[in-house]
Amino acid sequence: MLQSKARAPGLTLIELLIVIAVIAFLAGALGIGLNKMRGRARDAQIRQLLQKIDTACESYKLFFRDYPSLPVAGYTDNEALYYYLCTPFRVTPDVSRGEKLSSVNAGPFLTEVNSNERKDFGSGNTSFCDPWNEPVIFKYLSKTDLKGYSVATPLIYSKGPNKIDDLADQDDVYVGSK
Repeated sequence: MLQSKARAPGLTLIELLIVIAVIAFLAGALGIGLNKMRGRARDAQIRQLLQKIDTACESYKLFFRDYPSLPVAGYTDNEALYYYLCTPFRVTPDVSRGEKLSSVNAGPFLTEVNSNERKDFGSGNTSFCDPWNEPVIFKYLSKTDLKGYSVATPLIYSKGPNKIDDLADQDDVYVGSK
C-alpha cells in the first residue's frame, strides 16, 4: 500500500507570489486614489486662498474706494498686493486738499494667512503662494461698463499644477472674470 507524504506546513512559492501580486495591486489602486484626493485638496486650498484675497481686496475697496494700486516701486505686483492687504498702516488726512478727518488706522485687511500661503520668492519681500510653490498672480483687467466707462477689475489666479501662466487651459484656478 502506498503512503502519501505529509505536507510540511507553510506556503508554496506559487501561493506566496499570488499574495504578493494581490498586495501590489491593492497598493497601486490606493496610490492612484490618494493622488487624486491630494490634487482635489490642493485645488480646494488655492480656491480658499484666492477667495480670501478677493474678499480682502473688496474690503480694501470699501475703505479706500478703489482697489490696491499697482505697481509699487521695489515690489512686484504680487508683493505689493501682499503688502497692501496684510500690513497695518495709518491713513492721515491731506490738509492741502481740505480734508478734516483725523488719522485713521487701516488694515490689515487679511489677517489669517498660513505659513504655506506666503513665501519670499528671492526679492526679500513676501508674496502669496499657491500649493505648487508659485506666486499667486494679481492683474487688472480693463472692461467697459454699461455707460461706456473703462473700469479696472482685479483678476487673481494661480498657474495651477502645470505652472504655466496662460489662463487658457483647465488647470488654472482664478477668482474674478477673465
